[in-house]
Amino acid sequence: MFKLLEYEKSSFRCNLFSEQDITQWITEHSSTTNTNWCINTKSSNNDSSRYVCRKVYMCHHSGFNKVNSKSNKRGKSKNTECQARIDVKIKLTTKDTCKKDKYIKDGFPAIIIFINEHNHTISSAEALSFLKANNEVRLQFEKYFNDGLGLSESLSIHETKIELEFGMNSEQLANASINPKYRTIRHWYDNWKLNNLGSSTEHEKLPNNIFKVPSETNSGFYEVDVTYGCCNCSKGNLGAFCKHQAAVYHHFNTSMPNLPAITVNCRLLLAKLAFGEHVPDKLFYMPLVCESDSDKINESLNEATPGNYENNEPSCSKIPTTLTNQALEVDSNSNSEYYAEQIQELFKSNLEKYTSSTSVSILSKCLNRLKKVKSAASWESFLSTAGSNISLRHRTRATIRVQPTAINRRKPGITRGSKRLPLGRPMNTDINRKKKRKRNLGENVQKNVPNAKSHGTGH
Repeated sequence: MFKLLEYEKSSFRCNLFSEQDITQWITEHSSTTNTNWCINTKSSNNDSSRYVCRKVYMCHHSGFNKVNSKSNKRGKSKNTECQARIDVKIKLTTKDTCKKDKYIKDGFPAIIIFINEHNHTISSAEALSFLKANNEVRLQFEKYFNDGLGLSESLSIHETKIELEFGMNSEQLANASINPKYRTIRHWYDNWKLNNLGSSTEHEKLPNNIFKVPSETNSGFYEVDVTYGCCNCSKGNLGAFCKHQAAVYHHFNTSMPNLPAITVNCRLLLAKLAFGEHVPDKLFYMPLVCESDSDKINESLNEATPGNYENNEPSCSKIPTTLTNQALEVDSNSNSEYYAEQIQELFKSNLEKYTSSTSVSILSKCLNRLKKVKSAASWESFLSTAGSNISLRHRTRATIRVQPTAINRRKPGITRGSKRLPLGRPMNTDINRKKKRKRNLGENVQKNVPNAKSHGTGH
């Protein structure tokens, strides 16, 4: 068990004694803080006369060994130029160092310096999705593969275990270190098949921006055209975004005109649709970088899209998602304000007109119902059911009236208005249908009712 003692500002002393201890500690620190760190080999050093070893770790969203986010051709870039780093040094344990440094004598020879200058979110769903899956999860999936389970079955069972342990709408479902992505599982599965079953045909790029994607259910293949955003599967041939197009997007870093635009509000609404109102707050669904940076990344991504579209028609992915979402929000807000003003005016005018002729019991009932409104759902229910008995359509055409004596001659249960009477035999479930009397003399004598006749009417 490793212990940290505050040494100076942003510096701590720890009971680390070897390079293996550093590796184990950084693993525990990553899982505790939901971060991931990659070692900077240029700054690290193991050959020194002053300390045992030195390891410098950079945030995995730093620009170390990565291309610029604007030059990246992928849909999502991990590079945010994050400056967070951790510097770990283990001092030599000698007589002189024990005299000069009391922490070495107490068993804390390591110095850990934290520079927590993250320029991105850490607890959001997108930030958790970039975490690296740990080795225990990989071994668990290899057990699934050895038991004969495929990709989808293994992922479904693993997610079910997480839901049973942490809950249905737990944030751990978005944590890629515990619940890895499909792409990661696919990589593990391909390596497992290569080691156990030999090599297999992978995705292939064909001329004219067409990609060949293998099927998961059989030995066939599907062709994806990234220029027009279509696939020859049952869903993709109608223009829908299918999993084969998603595979091309992940494996070949290409964009298509029908890629769905997912924003913060879309993620929040999808979560509420799946789990109800009890979901994390909006900050959990924030992107890794700010909206302005993501828009620039999307613009650079769209400029790098292979192929030219005919007639110079703009693709759907070139429309900035933030602009469309802002326009939709403004439009919906303005419509809501307009309807709310109209409802207030009509309520006020009707109260002034009919309050004197309205009974107190009806007004008190309406007031009690308004007091019971304590949530948005109950308010929407109140608005949708208010005045439900009032017809929304007024019939202006004349109706054909009947003689008063014809209405009086109608049987009980039939409407007394001028509507058309139902024809044919009545239904067996009709409540107003006249029941036949039983032809049972003994039972009818006990009930003191006339016995049924075997002929004629009235039976």
